[in-house]
Amino acid sequence: MLIIGSLTGCGFQLRKDRAELLPDELKVIKLDFQVGKDAAALKNLFVDEWTLAGGLISDSDDVPVLLVNGERVIQRVLSVNPINARVSEFSLKYVLSFQLTVPGNKKNLVVKTIHLQREYTVDTTNVLAKEYEKIWLTNTMRQLAVKEIVRKLSHLDAGLFSEKLAPEVSKESKISKESGEK
Repeated sequence: MLIIGSLTGCGFQLRKDRAELLPDELKVIKLDFQVGKDAAALKNLFVDEWTLAGGLISDSDDVPVLLVNGERVIQRVLSVNPINARVSEFSLKYVLSFQLTVPGNKKNLVVKTIHLQREYTVDTTNVLAKEYEKIWLTNTMRQLAVKEIVRKLSHLDAGLFSEKLAPEVSKESKISKESGEK
């Protein structure tokens, strides 16, 4: 009882069900992937993660559109072995850009870029395994980026949608309130 009381007192809460995380305005979205050769793999990852979060994917033009328009993997040399002048350590940077638009709205609600970075060393006796490690790291960073997109979109404020979706309605309601008061 003491442990439960102390956990409750510090504000600890269990995580909610993932299906409850998405705002109602984003339960159904359309996907548009304008990335290179790995678009299918990225799309499959996103569809899986989105459905786990309780969302649906649609082809309708009347739903918000998530555009993934930039995926890059940048490999950079971190260190070179001074004895044989070969690369001994690399840095892999993964960059994924996306934006969320709502039909009937000229502005994007969300425009973000996710940056992830990992480092790995090169063993000259096991070069083939290191190439697979690079592929594995890239795929892992891709999965993390997709989860980050879903997390960011699930935390959008519902007021953002109401302001952006119907600014004319709010202006009309203000006018009608003013005329009703006079």
